[in-house]
Amino acid sequence: MRLSLAQRPRLLQEAPVTAHALVFVAPPEDKPAYREALLMLGRVALSRKLPPPDVLSGWESAEWIYESVDGDLRQEAAAAVAELPVDWALVPVAGRKKRLLIADMDSPIITVECLDELADFAGIKAEIAAITERAMRGELAFEPALIERVAQLRGMTALGVSAREALAVGDGANDLDMIKAAGLGIAYRAKPIVAAEARARIDYTSLETALFFQGYRRSEFVS
Repeated sequence: MRLSLAQRPRLLQEAPVTAHALVFVAPPEDKPAYREALLMLGRVALSRKLPPPDVLSGWESAEWIYESVDGDLRQEAAAAVAELPVDWALVPVAGRKKRLLIADMDSPIITVECLDELADFAGIKAEIAAITERAMRGELAFEPALIERVAQLRGMTALGVSAREALAVGDGANDLDMIKAAGLGIAYRAKPIVAAEARARIDYTSLETALFFQGYRRSEFVS
């Protein structure tokens, strides 16, 4: 029986702790890819007697809620869409929407030194920027410089957020530790070694896919 939109939020709230969402995202302009992914992943869901999927965005994203996950599901899903230009993830329903974003900012998102900008917010940009400059000149090794800067940023709003409540996005091997540690770690158009280790990846679509992976609908996005 197909659930109404009014019933679906309640289903998610009452889903068992072991429940997972299998969500896929296709490029908005590629309707054939969406249709084929819907068909192939739908077959996987049908074999486990699941109801029709919940559409997060028409011709773009849909998901199925699995009350339990067996050892073959991830492999079956991967095989089903292996030849399609779509991104997908299998994520726990509990705590799905994250409170903190941690990202390799400089390449995929912004062009400034993000720690310097956080320091500006905290009123200590001059001190942090000086450390950044020394590191860029090679006067400080990267790791000690990062530790020194982060130490001065303690007390900001990110404190009190657990790793399970964080979303991490990265593309290089140096991002792998944070991707693995986060509640939702995403390899974004990443190097092969990173993509192979990450639980979720984005290869074909935009960073908006991270919102779909968390269960947001396109209508909830703020432009």
